[in-house]
Amino acid sequence: MKRLCVMVLLTACGKNPPDGPGAETGAGAGMGNCETDTGGGYPTWSGFGQGFFTGRCASCHAAAAPERFGAPETVTFDSEDDVLRQLASVQRVILDAASMPPGGGLHADELEELRVYLDCLRAR
Repeated sequence: MKRLCVMVLLTACGKNPPDGPGAETGAGAGMGNCETDTGGGYPTWSGFGQGFFTGRCASCHAAAAPERFGAPETVTFDSEDDVLRQLASVQRVILDAASMPPGGGLHADELEELRVYLDCLRAR
């Protein structure tokens, strides 16, 4: 039942399920879900990135954050350009080292969506 729900949710978001049409493995997995030529594919800044970075990072990493809790002033995620400029750091800190957010709490599905989003952003 859980697998069916995940497949329905992924399909509804415009993302192929892992073993469905367009599934890939290894380096570049998920790249088939990037529509870089139109900018309208999934995942996009408006479809995923903005909500993720606003909901998970902005309390410390928004330029206008009232309290940054030690976050460097140069590390902001107010726009997709901000994320693109710091793409390698985002990959390293969130996905590879799992040291952000400091309290944890990211679910495996969020991490996978972030990985695909970063892969697509890198491909642009």
